[in-house]
Amino acid sequence: MIAAYHQPEALGAALDLIANGAVPIAGATGLYTGRVKRDHQLVDITRLGLNQIEISADAVRIGATVTLAELVAAAQIPATAGEVLRKVARGIASAPLRNMITVGGGIAHIVYWADMPVALLALDATVEVQRAKEKPVQIPIDFCLRDGKKTWDGGLITSVRVPLDSDSFGLRVTQMLLPIRDHRIGFLADWADGAYRVAAPGDRGAPLGLLALVGVVTLVVWSVRRIGRPVPASDLLVGAVPGRAGVLARLSVLTAAVLAFAALVVGCGGSSDSGSGGDKVQVVAYSTPQTAYEEGLQPGFNGTPEGDGIEFSNSFGPSGDQSRAVEAGQRAGYVNFALETDVTRLVDSGQVAETWQDNKYKGIVTNSVVSIVTRPGNPEDVQSFQDIVDKDLEVVTPNPFTSGGARWNIMAIYGAAIHDGDTPEQALGAVKDVLSQAPVQPASARDALQAFVGGAGDVLISYENEAIAAQNAGEDVDYVLPESTILIEQPAAVTVDAPKSATDFLNYLWSDAGQKIWAEQGYRPVNKSLVDESTYPTPADEFTIAEFGGWDKVATEFFDDKTGSIAKIQQELGVSTEG
Repeated sequence: MIAAYHQPEALGAALDLIANGAVPIAGATGLYTGRVKRDHQLVDITRLGLNQIEISADAVRIGATVTLAELVAAAQIPATAGEVLRKVARGIASAPLRNMITVGGGIAHIVYWADMPVALLALDATVEVQRAKEKPVQIPIDFCLRDGKKTWDGGLITSVRVPLDSDSFGLRVTQMLLPIRDHRIGFLADWADGAYRVAAPGDRGAPLGLLALVGVVTLVVWSVRRIGRPVPASDLLVGAVPGRAGVLARLSVLTAAVLAFAALVVGCGGSSDSGSGGDKVQVVAYSTPQTAYEEGLQPGFNGTPEGDGIEFSNSFGPSGDQSRAVEAGQRAGYVNFALETDVTRLVDSGQVAETWQDNKYKGIVTNSVVSIVTRPGNPEDVQSFQDIVDKDLEVVTPNPFTSGGARWNIMAIYGAAIHDGDTPEQALGAVKDVLSQAPVQPASARDALQAFVGGAGDVLISYENEAIAAQNAGEDVDYVLPESTILIEQPAAVTVDAPKSATDFLNYLWSDAGQKIWAEQGYRPVNKSLVDESTYPTPADEFTIAEFGGWDKVATEFFDDKTGSIAKIQQELGVSTEG
């Protein structure tokens, strides 16, 4: 049994208890796993104010008691650091556990299979440790992982600091120096692609092995030169500067590179091309249809003559982020975004043909509608967007400056108010009323769903298909289709240099077989003859984005990050408008 339980509200009191042998707990998952002995004195640190996420010009400071669920929902963390932390946190454990597991606890109770410490290592993080009557010290994450409890024995992990340019170490070095096919650097990507093209079928090992070897040799030379430079002890233990994490971090990069080299040589060599005899389709898409693609559409395509042996490389994330990544050089053959403007951005950059809408369905691969997701049984009896305001409910909806789904949500609220007789100014007021009741705006529709099923908010505004996916996954949620809501039209296209298999895949998605799989996955077919009204009833007052001038006009008037009407509302509410 537990010897004693303390719940101090002052950090000093907690540190005194810990100095005398008490064990700090927050999410308390260590009790369940046995890593905290039940005969210890316990110090509950959840009232110490260590649950804040603070962003400065060059770094983000994550409090030790920030949960993984809160990290998933932390759309305010920008750049590579934010993307990596959210994606890693989203993949750890289940939603209930993500509401308990804390960032500090994940370090203090390190296990060899842990994901978050590895991500923090790649991001060149430092750990703040404080002991009673001492100033806090900053310890590089690699020393925490190497020496474990010795680095914070008798003290408390209070926060983790991640530099916002942290991709310059583990991530950037590995990706930029290794000339893999999906390379960020254009000439190396072209070089690798050339090697693929000239290699005889079943003989990719030689050119790829050569390319990987060049990358590894370069990285070895770089690492050896860096290792030879002394690192002052003061840098290791007190106030360490990000980017000077020491020998172990550099060796970790080298190890990653060697493993990548081995994967390329072993995985790509040999007498066959993984049994494919065909191309790889590089899919870049917004986050919500990931399950639909991986569990339904891609296996379905592989069962056709055109798709036999075709492999897929998938990337999913917030729609705007994904589109900008492709614009910046991320390799893609097939793209599927939440908004038409995310495709037209690639038309403007020359990566998607201007004729991408010259087909029967005008480039739209599937439909959905904006719905209101509720707790089981809809206990608040929410039937409309106005009900959210009238009943003063806490709402979860993504940030419209990172999520295409959020923009659909906002236009649904705005359009419903217009259809109810409001002026444009009053309709914008209705939008503001709803957003003011959204204390957290996650980066993507999928992050918003995960935050909601994890316990955040009273209602979630989301795609109908997200609600269906949650139910199919066993989540205990219901959803309501407002009488007045918007038809979501989700575009897809192939890039100008995509292989024929990417076009075949897109055509399959429009086929009866593909449309039926979309329907099974919770999406409304664009082929109206395949829409089952018993499953997908048409809302009484369904409208489209065309009513407001189309996405080009709406994107400028509503969502320009400086002058748009929604940007002004977000700025008034103190929410970031940076994509």
